[in-house]
Order: sequence, then structure tokens, then C-alpha cells
Amino acid sequence: MNMPARAEGAVGAPLDKALIKRLTTACHILYMEGQNDLNHGQISARRGSSAEYWIRGAAMGFEEASSTSFALCGMDGGRLSGTVTVPPEWPIHSAVYARCPGVNAIVHTHAPNALIFGAKRRPLVPLSHDGCVFAGALGYFDLTTNTILDLNTAGRLADALGAGKAVLLKNHGLVTVGGTIQEAAVLAVCLEQACALQLRAEASGHISGSEGSDITEKEEFIFSDAAVSTYWSYLERKLARVREGRQLPQQRY
Repeated sequence: MNMPARAEGAVGAPLDKALIKRLTTACHILYMEGQNDLNHGQISARRGSSAEYWIRGAAMGFEEASSTSFALCGMDGGRLSGTVTVPPEWPIHSAVYARCPGVNAIVHTHAPNALIFGAKRRPLVPLSHDGCVFAGALGYFDLTTNTILDLNTAGRLADALGAGKAVLLKNHGLVTVGGTIQEAAVLAVCLEQACALQLRAEASGHISGSEGSDITEKEEFIFSDAAVSTYWSYLERKLARVREGRQLPQQRY
């Protein structure tokens, strides 16, 4: 496995502080949006162009994340910096980063609606705006429903991801990827919403999704880089209101 060597300066550089700050915010957003499952799940971000990434430590909830909650991890799962334990599902992150040089952030959660949807193994219909962004970009992984603890199994998950944006893990949850932390986190929120809406719609009978150019045009406009940036900014503002007690966490589904 040939990965670029460390080229980002000493650990603790402004790059690291910025990544950890944004990862912490993303953890709190994922909790606010209902993607916590006790202390399961991870979020990570590649450290520049290096073969290293920051990952949230094991055995903590997303809402508990702080600036000391992350470990710098090598591709072999070894901890290079930080005091927290590297989570056991680190192979997911190493396998995807090794396979996908354009991926700089990964989210893995046990989001409840995505978990249920993955168990049904049905195609995700572009029923909502959220669903359109995953048209032709959503993989499915069913080699195991268990925790992914080795690089061989994680490599099969990376196969299922391909060049897509996300993977549904049967009876397990979701994995989303992005060029930025913001994109990976927003996609996790959107995939959970898309799965929830389809489950609700299917319970009421026949459903019909967007078709043809509508799907492409929605993805290009509603999920452009600029649009994703505004969604992240909205989620940051919402998080601030929740922290201040000015808004309750909104559970749409």
C-alpha cells in the first residue's frame, strides 16, 4: 500500500487544530440530528495529503467530543498522537482513504432509519431532494452485519463504495464520505432523512420519485459545493441555538 509520506509539519500545527475543531463541531451536529447510538460510530478527517488521519476516539458519544477526543491514526491503526483509544473500526477509514484519494473525511453512524433501510435492501428512490444526491452514488454492503475489525473486510466495504458518496451497511448503519468534513457530515444527515422519508412513504402505498434530468439538475444545484457550505453553516447556527437553550433539537422523523 503506497501512501504519501507525512508532509504537513509537526502535529499540533494550525492544520491539526482546524481539523479537530471542525470534527468536534461535526460530532455535535450528528448528535443533534439523531445519529448517536450510545458510544458507537466514528468520524475522521485526512491530515492534509499524508497517510494519517484524525479520528474520534473509542467509547464515547458524539455529544461528548471535545478537542482532546481525537487520535491521529496511521493506516495500520496505530496511534501517532493523542491520548484516546483508536476505535476498533479504524479499518473502515484506512481502507477508504487508501482506495479513494479524493476522500478527505468519513462519517460512520448507526443512524436508525438508514439502518432499517439497509436491512430492507431496497433501492433508494429519489423521492426527496436528499435522495437525489445519492442517485447512482449509494453502495450496499452485506458481507457482514458485524463490527468491521480488519482491513480485508473493510476493503470489501470500499469496493461497495466505489466512486460513490455513501454506503448502507446491512443491519449496521451508514458510511458517508466527502472532500471535506462539512460534506461528509451533511451527506450523513441527508442520507438519514432520505431513508426516513422513503420508509414513511412506502408505508402509505405507491411512491414515485424524481426522474431523468430533474435528478441531475437537483444534484448540481441543491447539492453544489456552495449549497453544502450553506447547509453546514445552518447546522452550525442551529447547534449554537440548541446549546444556548433557544431551540430544542428538532427530530423530523
